[in-house]
Amino acid sequence: MRLLPPGKLVQCEVEKYDQRSILEAMHNCIAHQDHTKSSRVSVVERPDRIEFTNTSTFYEGKPDDYALSGHVPMRYRNPTLVQAMTQLNMIDHLGYGIERMNRSQAERYLPLPDYDLSEPGLVKLTIYGSVVDESYTRMLMRDSELPFEDVLALDRVQKGIPIPDAALRRLRRKKLIEGRRPHVRVAASIAEITGTRASYVESRGKSEEYCQALVTDYLKKHGTTS
Repeated sequence: MRLLPPGKLVQCEVEKYDQRSILEAMHNCIAHQDHTKSSRVSVVERPDRIEFTNTSTFYEGKPDDYALSGHVPMRYRNPTLVQAMTQLNMIDHLGYGIERMNRSQAERYLPLPDYDLSEPGLVKLTIYGSVVDESYTRMLMRDSELPFEDVLALDRVQKGIPIPDAALRRLRRKKLIEGRRPHVRVAASIAEITGTRASYVESRGKSEEYCQALVTDYLKKHGTTS
C-alpha cells in the first residue's frame, strides 16, 4: 500500500501486512488454544484487516503488559506444545511476540493490533492492513521518536477506545489530544501539522454541544475558514 508522508511529493510503499506478525499471531492461537474444548482456530481476512480468534483466555497478564514492557510469562497453558513450537522457531517463548507485532505496525504507520477479550473464553486479535485515521498515520510519519506508550494511547484515541486517566492527562499535557470524554480526538495542532484541519473539524463528535460550538470553535482556533 502507498502512503504520502507530510511535506513529500512522492508516496512511500509499505507492506499491508508483516508476514512475521501474521505467522506469530497464527502460531500463538495454536500454542495458547484451550485444546480441551475441541474448538477451531478461526482466521478471517477482511478487506482492511485480519481477525484471529481462538478458544482461550489471556493465561497470564494483559495485552498491554506485553505490548509496553515486554512482559515475560512465568507459565503457559500448554507448556509442552509451547516448548516444541519454540524450538522450531514458530513462536517467541519470552513474550516479545506481541511487543514486536505492535512495533511493526507503528513502524509501518498503521493502527496497532487490538485484543478483544469481551467474550468469555475467547481471545480475538485484529491486525489492521489499512489506515484508520490519516492524521494519526501522518503524525507517526512526522515524529518517529514519539514514546511508544503515547503511540499506544493515541491509537486508541483514533479508534474511539477509552484510555486510562493517566494516559489522558499525559497526552493532554503534551497537547496531543483535546476534547472531553467521550469526544476525545487528536489535537487540532496535530491535525493542522498533518494538513487535515478541515477534516478534523468535520469528523468531531456530533453531540449537541459540539454542533452548537462548531463554527465558533473553528474560528477561534484557526481564524479563517479558508
